[in-house]
Amino acid sequence: MYPGVDLVYYGNRGQLEYDFIVTPGADPKVIRLAFEPAGTGFKPTPTIDTDGDLVLHTADGELRFHQPRIYQDIDGSKQPIAGRYVLLDSETPDSEPRTQQVGFAVAAYDTSKPLIIDPVGWLSQATLSFWTSSRSPGPRRASPG
Repeated sequence: MYPGVDLVYYGNRGQLEYDFIVTPGADPKVIRLAFEPAGTGFKPTPTIDTDGDLVLHTADGELRFHQPRIYQDIDGSKQPIAGRYVLLDSETPDSEPRTQQVGFAVAAYDTSKPLIIDPVGWLSQATLSFWTSSRSPGPRRASPG
């Protein structure tokens, strides 16, 4: 997915969810999400609300991803790590308006152990259509090739 970052899909209560697994020594700042139009030509606009939720404003309404859960598994216990969504500009200048990207700001953590970033959102067919690349629903683990 990104250097040193795996993407893990899984089912939870009938919903498709995903986590980013940042391997020891990797930088969570490399994770960037961009949301492109799905057939309507309307580009979703991301914002972060006062609760820290990521909100995508679309032609059909809002898609909401709750404030991310970020943690490390230390001796079998999930140790929370402070973190939040951040809005970033695209690094690729062109003649079109830049695509707003979303990343994660993460507080200090033990970089010798994996870091789990759970966007605490849900993926439905509607949500999947906003992804910049098509992915199949169901359990899947993607890692850099």
